[in-house]
Amino acid sequence: MFTGCSVNRANTVLLQLWILKSMSEEENMNPDVSRNPQESQGKLNFKCSDVGPKNCDWQVSGNSEQEIMPKIEQHGREKHNMTIDDETRSKVRNSIRRQAA
Repeated sequence: MFTGCSVNRANTVLLQLWILKSMSEEENMNPDVSRNPQESQGKLNFKCSDVGPKNCDWQVSGNSEQEIMPKIEQHGREKHNMTIDDETRSKVRNSIRRQAA
């Protein structure tokens, strides 16, 4: 049985790990894409064929990388049976482009 102190410490450790993971994911984001939607100069666009199967015409647009990444990951899992690992996320982030104004 956990005491109140050890439960609080465990929660603190989990929170710290989550923060570190989030920070490391942000460092892997495309440096050409603003992380703050208010700083952006237009929408971001991702085309599946830039990273995945060349015959896939799926694409997504949004105001931030944080907005479109979940949609991209869902598409990869559901349509291409992909496991989205860190290497794949990095390739995707590097393929996100800003739409011309």
